Amino acid sequence: PHMGMLYGLHLSDMVQQTPDKLVVAFAKLISTAHAGQIKSVEAYLADSSLPSDLRPLYEAKKKKTELARSRVGSGGTKEDYQDMLKKVATFLSELENDLRATGGPFICGAECTMADLVWHTSLLRLYELGFDGLFSEEKLPKVHQYAMRILRHEGFAQATYLWPYKPVTRNLRRLMAEKKPVQAF
Repeated sequence: PHMGMLYGLHLSDMVQQTPDKLVVAFAKLISTAHAGQIKSVEAYLADSSLPSDLRPLYEAKKKKTELARSRVGSGGTKEDYQDMLKKVATFLSELENDLRATGGPFICGAECTMADLVWHTSLLRLYELGFDGLFSEEKLPKVHQYAMRILRHEGFAQATYLWPYKPVTRNLRRLMAEKKPVQAF
């Protein structure tokens, strides 16, 4: 659901009467990209040789991309925005429970898995855009500790926010300004 906040329900759209032309152009570009992603995912799902353990992941990706596509450039209302924040908060609360249940430091316990990579990407997007208050230490202490650890994972950082030409937001500048912005586990 954070995709809706990124491209269709961002608070700035609710403040401005006239949408920014760059935002509108970007929304069209993203909508085209989403259509291509959905087509690719559908092709994988139609492939009978797709391993059964990957099927739920592709189905989830398709659902998430369809949701994002439905929100792109649609503007949205303050209620839509609040609803999206509630959905994200629910997912983060589930992550808090999962981290408590496994004892961490990773989602599945002691080992770093693909689940951690997926959460790294989502938490990074929320962090980049200033939505890190949703997983503050006061609200969700396990998620906060996990996010601060996983955002500093050397391999993940190199593949995401330390990638050349990555646009850098104010929050990312703070993370990158640390003496040791990333570390190996």
